Amino acid sequence: MSQLSDRVIALAALFQAVTGVHQLARNGQADKDILHAAVKSTLTRDAESTEAIFGGVQALLPGLRQFHRLLTEQVPADDMALTRYAVGVMHIAKKLRKKPALMDALSSGIDKAERSVSHFGSDHENVFAALADTYSETAGNIHPRIMVSGNDNHLQNPRVVNQIRSLLLAAIRAAVLWHQLGGNRFSLIFRRKALAQEALRLTRQT
Repeated sequence: MSQLSDRVIALAALFQAVTGVHQLARNGQADKDILHAAVKSTLTRDAESTEAIFGGVQALLPGLRQFHRLLTEQVPADDMALTRYAVGVMHIAKKLRKKPALMDALSSGIDKAERSVSHFGSDHENVFAALADTYSETAGNIHPRIMVSGNDNHLQNPRVVNQIRSLLLAAIRAAVLWHQLGGNRFSLIFRRKALAQEALRLTRQT
């Protein structure tokens, strides 16, 4: 994979995670593949490639399609929440990288979630609860916080809240990865066409 491909994969993962947040907030349910890829990426510390962090490019098809659509089409106003969430995630990820104590707490929280996976499996509510607690104790303390909008009945459901926070944690993981790969806001502005073309290429290739 080229550096451009790796950056697009990281951005697709970010947008896929916030797409899941949007689904949960509106409907109380998110695509199971989105949840699975989010948990896998959050718990993966070392991988042989960027795509391996997420279980392969195939696992990021929803995110690749969504990212390409946001770059190339006039999206409905409702979907602009995805961009708002993504910008918020990038802002928090940038601040989080500069706070060693929170990064240490993040690592400890992920260790706890890994132990839950070993006991219950990756799709168990205990795993989402552990990841949600980690988000609340780390990224959730950084202002301005990400404000999720949707159906109040869903947003008051503990299961939904835990999954939303888990997805936001995965989105932050992707944003940190994107930065580590050399991504920045200027590349999003000035390399928009190249990013869109690569997202389309990866989608078709997969």
